Amino acid sequence: MRIKSYLVTAFVFLFTCWYGQDYKKLNLLRQDIYSSPKDTQVVKDLFNFFTAPANNIAKDTVIEYLKFAYSVSSKIPFDKITGNVCSTLGNHYNSLGDYKEALKYLFEAEKIYIRNKSYRRLSSTYSTIGNTYLGLNKLPEQKIYYSKSYEIAVEHHLLQEQPFGAGGLASYYGGIKDYAQAIKWNEICIDLFKQQKKYIGYCISLSNGAGYYIKMDNMKKAEEYLDLSEKNLSLAKLNYASFVCYEGKAELLTLQKKYSQAIEYLKKALALMIEDKAIHNISETYKRLSLTAYDAKMYKESTDYLILHIQYKDSVFNETNSKQLLDVQEKYESEKKNVQIQLLNTENDFNKSELNRKMVLIYAGIAVTCLLLLIFVFVIKSNVQKNKTNRLLENQKVIIEAKQKEILDSIYYARRIQKTLLPSEKYIEKNINKLKEK
Repeated sequence: MRIKSYLVTAFVFLFTCWYGQDYKKLNLLRQDIYSSPKDTQVVKDLFNFFTAPANNIAKDTVIEYLKFAYSVSSKIPFDKITGNVCSTLGNHYNSLGDYKEALKYLFEAEKIYIRNKSYRRLSSTYSTIGNTYLGLNKLPEQKIYYSKSYEIAVEHHLLQEQPFGAGGLASYYGGIKDYAQAIKWNEICIDLFKQQKKYIGYCISLSNGAGYYIKMDNMKKAEEYLDLSEKNLSLAKLNYASFVCYEGKAELLTLQKKYSQAIEYLKKALALMIEDKAIHNISETYKRLSLTAYDAKMYKESTDYLILHIQYKDSVFNETNSKQLLDVQEKYESEKKNVQIQLLNTENDFNKSELNRKMVLIYAGIAVTCLLLLIFVFVIKSNVQKNKTNRLLENQKVIIEAKQKEILDSIYYARRIQKTLLPSEKYIEKNINKLKEK
C-alpha cells in the first residue's frame, strides 16, 4: 500500500510539472484583470490564451475562465470580445452536450453581432445554433438557423461562411431522409469548398455526399465521390478528412460484400485515429471492424475487435476522469488545497480502472461464450442434417432393393411361363428328323 501511495504521488508530481505552466499563466492573467479591470487588452489576452492552437487546460477550467472573461468584458463593456467569448462558450457547451446552456450564450453572441453588424461572425453563429438544435433534435429550428447562416453569407458575399450554412442544410435534409435535397445542398457545399481550394471541407463534403447516395442505393455515384475524396486527401492534409473518407469506403465495400477490402480501409482509418489519439473514434472503428469481420465469418477476429472496442470505450470514461483529476490537482497547486484529498481521489480512480478492467474481461467472456454457443449450435445442426440425410439414403436403398427384387422375380416368372408354353429344342429337333425320314 505504501509503494502504491508513492507511485500515485510521483504520478501527480510529474503531471503537475507538465501542466503547471499553463495554469500559472492563467493565474497571472487573472491577477492582471483584477489589477486593471477596465484594461481591454488584458481581457483580450485572456481570451486569446484559450483560442491558441494548443494548451493543457481541462475543459471545466476553460469554461470557468471564459465565464470570468464574459463577466469582465460585459461590464467594461467590450462587445467585440464579449461576442467572441459567448460564441466560444456556446461551442464548448455543445461539445459537452449541454445544448440549453450553449443556446444561452449563442443567443447573446447573436445580439452583439447584430448590434455591431459583424455579419461574418453572425453567419458563423447561426450555423453553430443550427448545430445546437441538431443536438436537441429540433428540426424546424435547425432548418431556420442553417438557412439564416447561408442567406446572410450570400447577401454579404461571405464565401468562406457559405459552405457551413449549405452543409448544415444538407445535414438537415439528410436527417429527414429527403436525400435529393440533401444532395442538392451538399453539391453547393462541395462547389464552394472547391472554388476556395478548401480541401479539408471539400473531401469531407464529398464523403458526406457519398453517404447520401448510398442511402438512395446509387452505389456507382457513391463510389465516384469517395474515389474523388480519396484522390484529394493529400491536399487536405488532415487525418480526420481521411478518416471520414475511409469510413465511407468501408461502408460501401461492406454493402458490396467485399469484406476484406472494407476491413483494410477500416484499419487505415483506425491508424489515423490512433495517431490523433481520438479515443472515441478509435472505439467506434473497432466496433465497425468487429461487425464487418463477423459478416465475413471471421469470428475470432470479430471477438478480438469487440474486446478492443469495449476497452477503448471504457478508456474514454477513464480519460475524462483523468482530466478531472489533473484539473483538481492543478487547482490544488494554485489554491493550496490538501494533497491527501487528492491522493484519495486518485486511489479511487485506480479502483475504478480495476473495476473497468474486470468488466472488460466479463464482457470478453460473454462474447467468447456466445461465439462458442453459436459454433455448438452450428455443429449440432450439421449433425442433425447429416443423420437425416443418412436415414433418407437408407430408406431409398431399401426401396431400390425391393424394386430390383420385384423386377428379377418378374423375369424369372416370365422365363418359367416361356418354358411351359414353348416346346423344348430336343422335341423340335426330334420331330424335324421324323419328317425327314418320311
